[in-house]
Amino acid sequence: MSPVASPSASGPSAPKRSVARVAGKLDLEARWSLSNQFLQLVSSVAGFLLLGRALGPSSYGFLAAVGGVVAPFSAFTAAGISSAVYESIVRDNEEVQRMAGTYLSLAAVSGVGLSCVAMALGLSLLTRVNLVALSLLIVSDLLINALLTTLIAVIQATRGFIAATQSRMVTYLLRISGVALLWGTGSVTLSNVGIMQTVVLGSLVVWNFLRLRPILDGWVRFRKFSKGQVATVSRYALSTSASNIQNDGDYVALNHYGHHSVAGLYGVAYKLVQMGLLPVHALVDSTHLDFLRMPNRSAAIRKAARLSGAGVAYGLVFILIALAIRPLIRPLFGSEFAGAADMIPWLAPLVMLRAASAFALNALISARRTRSRVAANLIAAATSVLLYILLVPEHSWRGAVTATIISEIVLAAAAWAALLFPARNETRRGGDVLVRGTTATRQS
Repeated sequence: MSPVASPSASGPSAPKRSVARVAGKLDLEARWSLSNQFLQLVSSVAGFLLLGRALGPSSYGFLAAVGGVVAPFSAFTAAGISSAVYESIVRDNEEVQRMAGTYLSLAAVSGVGLSCVAMALGLSLLTRVNLVALSLLIVSDLLINALLTTLIAVIQATRGFIAATQSRMVTYLLRISGVALLWGTGSVTLSNVGIMQTVVLGSLVVWNFLRLRPILDGWVRFRKFSKGQVATVSRYALSTSASNIQNDGDYVALNHYGHHSVAGLYGVAYKLVQMGLLPVHALVDSTHLDFLRMPNRSAAIRKAARLSGAGVAYGLVFILIALAIRPLIRPLFGSEFAGAADMIPWLAPLVMLRAASAFALNALISARRTRSRVAANLIAAATSVLLYILLVPEHSWRGAVTATIISEIVLAAAAWAALLFPARNETRRGGDVLVRGTTATRQS
């Protein structure tokens, strides 16, 4: 007869040790995540300061506008493919070597194709185009960075979060080192920034290929991808792409309608406001899984309302902070960028408005209404593009800010309408619907 362990014997200690190990792992991952976010912030601020001062308003405005052209397409080559990698390898337990090769092929083919589309769009929309810089910046972002992002996604799916975070941190370090080298040698030009970005990202692709070799027992071989895999990536990318159009279309509009120096000033002011969004983004990320665990839609609504209230309150405080930092523009960036100080009060409400929509959008995933989530982003993106066309030619940056503010209000209204009205209808029909698991990923 087998002995039966008593409650005081070794039985309970094994689960306790297991829980302790998991808690320790989560704590370690949290420290790596915080370190990564801090390094990303330092890299962004340092690069922003050095490039802004060295390039001047007009060239910095062009750099921001190129980012706006690239942003909708990078949703497919970066966020979309990464999400599909996680789904295939982690959720569906597909064979790693085959999936790595398949999605690297998709990254390469889509990167080449979308680079051509983005080039054509950039040449048609932007004025005073530096062709060398435009080509290098687009290809490095949509092709080389697509390969890098896919490799890091495979590393995370196989070696874990910390290994992938290490790759991301090395990326930030090399990028800011490249910018510092250009700045220190007095060679900051748009073309040199493009060359630096291409060399840095290309080197990182090679390094991450080498990191994967032990896992995959050799080199990754590119493989044929299917229409279904393209559809999966597109499904993940659509919402992010619409959001990127709404967020970055103002840079493109300002450059297209000839407000080149204004676009640079606007880029500086917008970047400072984006830093104020970091606490909101951190709260969105940290509560994302909580929404997926909500037992019903009403619980998700209550949580979204509570978090939105906190985010809006922070946004009101940030408006005061933004007003206080206005005098720092001239000493940080020089007299050329002094005009950016006038734009900050106009842009500061964006933090409050983003907080009003972000948690409702996450609650829509919890409520299994991903199509409504995509629709809300598409409506906001279409609104912003229409208003850029109507307002920017005559009203310059004030038109861009007005269009952005209105589109943010539309996004928040659409997200909350999609979340609230179905819940009320279901309550009338007999109660809440239990939320089961979802494979959707958070918006990047």
